[in-house]
Amino acid sequence: MAPRRAAICMPFLRLALVALLPPRASGFDPAILDARFALAAAPVAAAAAAGLLLSALDEDGAPSDWDSSDPGRWTRVYDEWALGPATALGADGATRVEARGGGAWRVLLRHDSVQSATAWDAAAGAPRHGVVANEYVKVMASAAVGALGRAPASALFLGLGAGTLPMLLREGADKPRCVAVELDASAAALAEAHLGLVGVDVVLGDAAAHRELAPGAYDLVALDVYDDDNRVPAAFATRAFAAGVRDALADGGAFVANFHVGAGEDAILAEAAANFGAVFPDLARVDVRYQGNCVLLATRNAAAPDAAALASNAERVARAKGWPFDPRSRLRRLRRT
Repeated sequence: MAPRRAAICMPFLRLALVALLPPRASGFDPAILDARFALAAAPVAAAAAAGLLLSALDEDGAPSDWDSSDPGRWTRVYDEWALGPATALGADGATRVEARGGGAWRVLLRHDSVQSATAWDAAAGAPRHGVVANEYVKVMASAAVGALGRAPASALFLGLGAGTLPMLLREGADKPRCVAVELDASAAALAEAHLGLVGVDVVLGDAAAHRELAPGAYDLVALDVYDDDNRVPAAFATRAFAAGVRDALADGGAFVANFHVGAGEDAILAEAAANFGAVFPDLARVDVRYQGNCVLLATRNAAAPDAAALASNAERVARAKGWPFDPRSRLRRLRRT
């Protein structure tokens, strides 16, 4: 799903644009120009300060050495993949892929909204799947392996996009069997052609019908779906859908789901939390730093590990897989619903 942090600074940007409009008087008055410059500088400075403040608050304290060296760290690379100059690589309908950041990133867009970012080694012409830009993907991966206590042997992805999460989980020696149900055939094809998607059995269709399209029992079920307006459809917040997810999990299996918060989406998150909580008594949530996302986490027929054990499990798996980010910092905001 597309990041929403930029919306916080939009009021400041609008003020800056108004201040920069040319004076209506026909004559040139340096005093007016100086005043307009001061007016323009104030909101821009305020926006920059707000961004720094939000980033500082989102760090949850000083970053660990692990996070400080992360080549996909949000504060280091966001401008490159989210805002940088773009070169078109391929398109099909409303879905396209662009190279950004001087070729260091490739992004998948739907209806002009960035949905995912893939780190790219331009010299080698190959993806760097262990380097992840979107914080919510790091949270989903950390929560999943933390709850399982190991890497999954099998995983079902409801919504594929560029395949960032399955490719991250396939890093290292323990590569899960991955099945994805994806509605957008264009996204799957473009991901395979331009983003290095491999090793995922893609089934085209509505993820709400996953029990018919991809039957089986999986160690992990991961939900990350959205409509043309970048909103989670209501069908994925119902009690019936939650029961279907439970039935798709093996005993001890884990479920993670990405939802947006704010911008009119709190209601569907609340509905999902209530319905999934009725099916999974151990339901937890993790609010995602830097982005307007919330990840739900649950397990089937297993006692959920406490927060400390969850973080310890995730750290062990992350080190074994060579993930360059610290899962402990992603799980500090975990709380039971």
